Amino acid sequence: MDENEKFELAIKKLKNCRIYEFSRDFIELYTNLTCNSIFKLQNDIVYKDLYLTIKWYENENSRDFYLNIALSFVYLMNNYYQAAYKQLTNAIEINESFEKGYTFSPEINLDKNPNSIEEAKYSNLENTSLRTYLRTRESYILPYSLRALIPSEINPNNVEDATYTVLLNPTSRNYHVLANTLRQSQSKSELKKAIIFYGKAIELRPDFACAYNKRALTYQKIERHKNAIDDFKKCIELDKTHCSFLSLLECLILKNEFSEVIEYANLELKIQPENIEYQKMLGIAYKNLNDHESASEHFKRYLLEKPDDLDVVSDLSYSKYKIDEKIASEAISHYY
Repeated sequence: MDENEKFELAIKKLKNCRIYEFSRDFIELYTNLTCNSIFKLQNDIVYKDLYLTIKWYENENSRDFYLNIALSFVYLMNNYYQAAYKQLTNAIEINESFEKGYTFSPEINLDKNPNSIEEAKYSNLENTSLRTYLRTRESYILPYSLRALIPSEINPNNVEDATYTVLLNPTSRNYHVLANTLRQSQSKSELKKAIIFYGKAIELRPDFACAYNKRALTYQKIERHKNAIDDFKKCIELDKTHCSFLSLLECLILKNEFSEVIEYANLELKIQPENIEYQKMLGIAYKNLNDHESASEHFKRYLLEKPDDLDVVSDLSYSKYKIDEKIASEAISHYY
């Protein structure tokens, strides 16, 4: 049974109000995932239906760990971040007793030492079997990992939550979560840290397509477009469904790589033929390659859907002018 099938089965359990079973399955599934894309592939209607199912169990003061996990997941998937934050905080408080089983050394200081998380060591585990330890550890970690996904406007400590998650279990997924929280910042120094931790995630799992894509987007934010292009291309090589193609095309345009814009835009059009933005990108590329006939055709297709885009209207007018100029030039040449 693959991850998608496991998730579908877990959802069926939740629909049937089997809260405990869903939460245990979800913890196990989440533990083995590298990114959360599997959850985003579900239709929004599925999550709205789940909310209607689980709302009968709503209790913001619940002391049931598994109910808090189930509620928080449904809230997160419906973007009810305030409610999700409350339930996850409950789950963390319930699990606080486990914290006494962990001590760490050295102290974590990401500013001075980006490797300090990896240097942390577990202790006081001599009397705990590995199987039980791993199970309780993942139950303990999950609320922090999920709470780190909540925007900083609601959870101002989301970076601390993500850091603690990595401290407890420095996996590729947890580094990815930490990098994602740092990427929300507009601070260049925080974005550079995000790039470091995406790198850690990739070191641990070299086929981590989503991490390449997110690191590329972060490079783009700090205008390191060549690095971004390299990461986008690596993502496509591994799994093109994770790639932010439009961002790749924007970077290629800034680097004047117009032939590659055409190549990658046409590649993605096979997957998303309805996405009109690729017509605009193709128009820009052909215009800069002085193929104004092709540019004009793509601009026209784009303007059928977005007639008020004045930049494209201007580009189309320019291409039409160049086409007329070419026709006139050829006519004069033929005459003489």
